[in-house]
Amino acid sequence: MFKTGWVSVAAVAVLALSGCAAGASADVAKSAAPEVAASAEPTAEPVAAPIKMSSEPTPEPTGEYGDYTQDEFYVASISSAWRGALPADAEFVGAAALACQDLTAGAAAADVRVVSGEGEDADWNNDHAVQYAVQVYCPEFAS
Repeated sequence: MFKTGWVSVAAVAVLALSGCAAGASADVAKSAAPEVAASAEPTAEPVAAPIKMSSEPTPEPTGEYGDYTQDEFYVASISSAWRGALPADAEFVGAAALACQDLTAGAAAADVRVVSGEGEDADWNNDHAVQYAVQVYCPEFAS
């Protein structure tokens, strides 16, 4: 009797829920369709054609680093090559200043260390930090 009672309760619950769902879907079906669906028209097939260029010339960059300041240019450059979590902009600029300071003191670029840590990513980041520092801040050390 206990088993049949649970089966009866389960059957009633299934019927009640499916009836509710059927009523809900009937209400949804009766509701108005969204305007997007009602007003959507078929789109035209794409046509293969070249893009017509404007006759207006492209404006020249405003400075040596385009629309960037020197620091912004360095940060954008090193950020694009950086492996791992990006340090703050001020840390990037400080590392570049240290690289130029070490080069000015006579260190070879290969010996300058401005990124702490060990491993392939630290070496990669250090090499790029020094390389971009030379390009942006101290080009006299470019080889």
